[in-house]
Amino acid sequence: MVEDLVQRFGRLDGLVNNASTFFATAMGRISGRDWDALVGSNFKAPLFLAQAAAPYLKVTRGAVVNVSDIHGSRPLAGFAVYCAAKAGLDGLTKALAIELAPEVRVNAVAPGPVEWPEDGTFDTQTRQEIINHTLLKRTGCSADIARSVLFLLAGAPYVTGQILAVDGGRSAHL
Repeated sequence: MVEDLVQRFGRLDGLVNNASTFFATAMGRISGRDWDALVGSNFKAPLFLAQAAAPYLKVTRGAVVNVSDIHGSRPLAGFAVYCAAKAGLDGLTKALAIELAPEVRVNAVAPGPVEWPEDGTFDTQTRQEIINHTLLKRTGCSADIARSVLFLLAGAPYVTGQILAVDGGRSAHL
């Protein structure tokens, strides 16, 4: 995929690892399929995409931005595998910043409550409790995340190895 992209456009300036799978995993009922789905999209894919993109990003002095989650550092009950995968992505972000420096910068954004799963995982009362525990007292929007990703890609030439919480202040007192 990366080689096809470079062949088509002639260069690669940035990689945003945004794909994710999110669902609860009840302890005692976690399956290998759960593990593969959650770790595959949230940790494994970003590693292998960054590895494939790294030679091209070094040439352009590009950047990688991983989309993590505040629950990578502050786990959410009932979501052990998802949280572990995002914690792995946070560690990977820092490790890749070391491995790819000085040519490539690697950072992550860690969203808080932005868009709710449409599968009923969080009922109205739970959603309101989360919003009430967020300093800005509202959910974010996809544009909040996009602006932060753009900042890390193009507006932060002296920032690498960082995980930026974009969560309305929720993680300030979880």
